[in-house]
Amino acid sequence: MANGGFESGSLPPFWSSDGDVGLGPGRNSAHGAWLGGANDAGGELMQRVAILAGANPVRLEFWWLAEGETEQPGDFLDVIVQHEAGSDRLRRLQAVAPLGQWHQETLDLTAYAGQTVGVTFRVSTDGEVPTTFRLDDVSVKSCGEAVIPSFTWTFGGTVNLVEPGTQGRPLRGAQVSIYGSESPSEPGPLLATAHAAPDGTFILAASTYEQGYFPYYFMALNDPNYEAVAAIPGPGGEAVAGSRIRYTRPEPGDHFGNRFDVRPSRPEQVPTVQPLIIPMWFAPPSPPGGGPSGPIDLFIQGIEVTQGIQCFDQSQGYTLCPDNSLELTSGKHTFVRVYIGCTGSGCQGTLSNVRVGLTSMTYPACTAQPCGYGFWSGPGAPQYINAPLNQSLAQKRDNASATANYFIEPTGAHIVMNATVNADEKIPETNYKNNDKTLYLWDRLVERKPLDVKWVLIDYTTAAGTQYPKFTNALANAGVVGGAYLLMRQMYPMWVNYSQVPTIPYNGPDVRLDDGNYLETWLYNRWKAMSPKPDVLFGWLPPGALTGASYIGRAGGSTGYGEEWTQGSGKNAWNQSMLAHEIGHTRGLDHPNSGEEKCWPYGTDPAVKEVGFYWWPASTRGASMRDFMAQGANDADMWISPYMWSRLSGKAYSKEWAKVGSGCASASLSSSGQSAGATTPSMGSASSQAEPQPAILVSGRVWEDGSAELDSPYQFAGEGPFDASDPRGDYSLDLQTATGESLARHYFKLTYSKAMTITPGAASGSGTGHFTFVLPMPADARRIVLRRGETILIERVASPNAPIVAVVAPQGGEMISGKVTLAWTASDEDGDTLHYAVEYTPDGGASWSPIAFDLTGTSLEVDTASWPGGAQARIRLLASDGFNTTAADSASFQVTRKAPSVWISTPESNATIHPYAAIVLTGHAEDMEDGELSGANLTWRSDRQGVLGNGAQLIMSPQSLAPGWHQITLIATDSDGQVGSARVNVFVGYRVYLPLIGR
Repeated sequence: MANGGFESGSLPPFWSSDGDVGLGPGRNSAHGAWLGGANDAGGELMQRVAILAGANPVRLEFWWLAEGETEQPGDFLDVIVQHEAGSDRLRRLQAVAPLGQWHQETLDLTAYAGQTVGVTFRVSTDGEVPTTFRLDDVSVKSCGEAVIPSFTWTFGGTVNLVEPGTQGRPLRGAQVSIYGSESPSEPGPLLATAHAAPDGTFILAASTYEQGYFPYYFMALNDPNYEAVAAIPGPGGEAVAGSRIRYTRPEPGDHFGNRFDVRPSRPEQVPTVQPLIIPMWFAPPSPPGGGPSGPIDLFIQGIEVTQGIQCFDQSQGYTLCPDNSLELTSGKHTFVRVYIGCTGSGCQGTLSNVRVGLTSMTYPACTAQPCGYGFWSGPGAPQYINAPLNQSLAQKRDNASATANYFIEPTGAHIVMNATVNADEKIPETNYKNNDKTLYLWDRLVERKPLDVKWVLIDYTTAAGTQYPKFTNALANAGVVGGAYLLMRQMYPMWVNYSQVPTIPYNGPDVRLDDGNYLETWLYNRWKAMSPKPDVLFGWLPPGALTGASYIGRAGGSTGYGEEWTQGSGKNAWNQSMLAHEIGHTRGLDHPNSGEEKCWPYGTDPAVKEVGFYWWPASTRGASMRDFMAQGANDADMWISPYMWSRLSGKAYSKEWAKVGSGCASASLSSSGQSAGATTPSMGSASSQAEPQPAILVSGRVWEDGSAELDSPYQFAGEGPFDASDPRGDYSLDLQTATGESLARHYFKLTYSKAMTITPGAASGSGTGHFTFVLPMPADARRIVLRRGETILIERVASPNAPIVAVVAPQGGEMISGKVTLAWTASDEDGDTLHYAVEYTPDGGASWSPIAFDLTGTSLEVDTASWPGGAQARIRLLASDGFNTTAADSASFQVTRKAPSVWISTPESNATIHPYAAIVLTGHAEDMEDGELSGANLTWRSDRQGVLGNGAQLIMSPQSLAPGWHQITLIATDSDGQVGSARVNVFVGYRVYLPLIGR
C-alpha cells in the first residue's frame, strides 16, 4: 500500500484521515500511525486500493499494539473494508493484555478481488483510561496478479516535424514529458517522459490511489534537439505560453488528440535519454488480410523478462522454477517477450498485423511496497507481429519471431509491466476485456558488484626440447584477445570489467609438459603480487602454445590462462567461449556433464533446459544447447543455464533450480570462487587473518617419488588475507625457529599431473604436484620445512645476512617510453645465490603490478608499451637469498601515458541492418591508466547523423538510422584527454542481389 510504513512522515496524500489520528514512533522505525490517545476519542484512517479480478489469495497484513495504563475492553480498533455495496468489519482489536506488545495481523481480502475497496482503521475509546493504538507496516499482498492504483489518466498525441514547404511529417523519437503542479502557471515536478513512436504518436499515463493528486498537469516537448512551434491541445486541454498543454483537474480516463509541431533547434543532434522501452522490431502494419477463419479471443498468454536466461513455462525445463523467478541485475540489458494466446475455432495458422504494446510502471516515492503515485510511460512504439495462433507456449518461446520483443531500461529494484494486444480493436474478437496483463516483479532487480578481470599477455619463452618446438618471446595479439569479453557480458548475471595489465615474461617449461600446472602456479604468484588484486588474472598465451594439448584454456582459484585461437572464421567466438568457460571455473563452477558439479539437477545431461535470448541479432538459444561450463561445449552450441546463473549470483541452493541434498543446502558460491573439484595446483583461497602483516610467498613442487623443490621465497612487509590451511591435507609447510621449534604449520592437499622433469634429481616419468601459498611470517621464523605427513621432503634455512641491493636504472627524473633496460646491483655476504622479482607502480605506490619473478641476472629489458603511465613511477626490486628478502625502490621517474584501446563487437563491419530492427551497438574500451572506460567517456557517432549516444552499450529504436551506408565510430576519452577509437561500416536497408547475366 502507498506509504504503508508511514516513513514519508506524512499521511497525505496516500492516506485520508479524520479525527484522533496522527503520527508517532513506529515498530522499529521513526514513524507509525497513532489512533486514539484520549478519552472518548474517535477517528479513522483509510486508503483505497484496486484488487484485480482473479487475484487469489489476497491478504491484508499489518502490525499493531495497544498501550495504556490498564486494560480497556471498551477501547477498540476496527478493521473495515468499504466497498460499493457497503462495508464489512473484518476484525475488532481491543485494548486488552498484553498491552505494549506488537502483534502481526493477517486478514483475507480474496472475496474483494475485482473491486476497488477502502481499507479503513477506525478507533473508538470510552471515557475511562485512554488507550493509544499504534499501526505500522500495512500492506496488501496478492498471489497471481498485482494490486495496482485505482485511478488512471492517459495522455496521448503526436509530434509533427514542420519542414518548409510541406505539411509536416510524424517525428520519431522526440521526447515529451508530463509534469504535475499545484500552480496553474508553471510546471511542477517531472513525472514521466515518453518517446514518440515511428508514427509520431506518444502515450503518457498516470495512476494513483488518490483522485486529483495534482490539480494541474502540463505536457511539454522535452527534447534538446527540437523546439515547439505550436502546441495544439486535445479535448479538455488548453495551450499555455504557446509551447505547453495544460489540463486542469482532469477526470480519470483518456485525454488524446494533443499535438506538438516542432522544428530542429540545432544543426547536429545531441544524445537524449534512452526510452524506457524500445521495441526490438517495428514494422508498420501491412494491408489488411483475410482475418481469422472463425471466432477468436486474443489474450496475453505470458510476459517473460530475461537478461539472457529465465525460468518460464513450468511445463518445460526447470519445472519447479516459477516464471520470471531468476533475479535480474541492475544496469544489464533487459528484454521482455510478450506471448499472445488465442481461443476459439478461428485460432488456426498465423494472424498478421497483431498490435502489441508494452508499458512500464514506476513508483517515484516507493520504498518497500507497491505504493505512491505511479506512472505508466511509453511504449516507445507498438509492435505489429505475425502471431501464431495454434502453437504451444514452448513452440513460441523457441522462436523469437513468434513473440513481441522489447528492450527495457528498468529503474530501481522493481519491474511492473503492462502488455496489451489488439488495443485498437482492429481485429474482431469475441471478448476484448482480457486484452491486457500486468506483470509485477517486486525486488527482482538487484545491484551486483562487477567482476573485475585483468588480462595479461604472457611473453612466452620455453626451454628447448625434443617433444615441442621452442618458443621465444611469443605473444598473443592484444587486438584479438582484448575483444574476447562479449560472451561473458551476454551470459553472466554481473557486469564484467575486462582490462589489461603489464605484460609479464615467462621463462619455464612448455605448458603442455605438465598440463599447465607450473604456469598456473606462476600466474598465481603474480596475482598475489598485484595491489589492488583483481577478482581474476587471466593470462593469454600465443597461438600454438597448446597445440596437441587436450584443452585450449585452464583456470582455478583466482587465475586462468588460454591460448589465442586463430583457426577458422570463428576464432573470436572461440576466444570468447573459452574465456567465459575458464572465468567460470575461477568462480567455483565445474563441468555439469562430468559429475563434478555436485548439485547439477540433471545428472550428466548438460542441456540448459530453458530457452535463452541473444540480443544481437535478436534470437533464441534453444533449451537443448549445452551449458557453457560443459566439457566440449563450443561457441555455436552453448549458453548459460538457470543453475549456473544462480551459482554465479551466489544464491543458496534451492530445489527450484538445483539438486538438493548433502552438500547442496548452503550458499552456492564461496567468496573466493574456488571450485571444490578443480584439478589445479594447490593454491589458497581464503583466510581467517585478514589484517595486513609480514608475509612470505612459498612455492614449489613435489614428485610422486618423493623428490621436492622449493622456489626462492619472497617476504613482504604487509599482506593479507592469507591462504587457509586444510587440516585434511597430507602435506604441510612448517615455519620454524632456528632451533626447529614450530611457529606455524600450514596443511594442504596436492594433485599430481603427468610427468615433467625439470630437476635433475627427479625420476623420469614421475608425476608432479605444484603448490604456492602466501603465509603470515612469524618474526622468529628461520626455517621452512616441507613435509609429507611427518616425513621431511626438503627445507630452507635462513643464512645470517640478508642481500644488499640497489636500483641503478632508471636513475630518476627521466621520461620513459618504449623499450628500456632496468638494472640493479646486488650482493650477499653469505655467498647465497640470489633471485630477483621486479614490481612497478605508476602512482607513487598506490598500486603495484608484477613485472618479473625469479630472475638471476641484474638487468631486464622491458617494453613499457603495456605499462600504465604516470608522473610518480617507480620500480621495486626484491632480492631473495633463498629465505631472506631485501627490497629497494628506484627514484621516481615518468612513464608516457597511453591512449585508450577500443573494440566494437556489434554490429560487425559491413553488416546489413534491417530498417525495422532495433540497433544494438556494443563496444569496449580500456585504458592502461584508467582501466575500463564507460558512460560519458564513450561516444557513438555516425558519419551521417552525428552523435548517437554514450556508453559501452547503446540500443537504438528501429528507424533511428537513415537508410544507406553509415560509418559508426566508438570514441573513447580517458581521464587525461587522450582519445582512441574504432569504427565499422554498416548498411541500413535491404541488400539487393541482381542476377549475373553472361553472354
